[in-house]
Amino acid sequence: MQSRVNLVEVGTGGGYTVKLREYNCQCGSWQVSGIPCCHAMAAISHYCGRAAVKDKVAEFVHSSLTKSACLQTYVGMLHPILDQKRWPEVPAYILILGQTELMNPPPG
Repeated sequence: MQSRVNLVEVGTGGGYTVKLREYNCQCGSWQVSGIPCCHAMAAISHYCGRAAVKDKVAEFVHSSLTKSACLQTYVGMLHPILDQKRWPEVPAYILILGQTELMNPPPG
């Protein structure tokens, strides 16, 4: 494992480059999921020590995946629509197989 302040190469012979401060791994998994991949976990373990990984890993998880962000999602009150008659009317569309665009049905 070669390392600089922010840049870590995990694996042997051209492994994956991990940039801890940028929450970035060359494999792409960390950027897509928001959760550190195995390469990032190895880099975090290298910098924080194996004993501290459990406490430090939360700092490297995307903020939208935290418990507080999840709870914040449901802070506002959702008011149900009591009766189906009050639902807005949605126009009907027809999708013909082989076409990629929706077409309006003929009137009547």
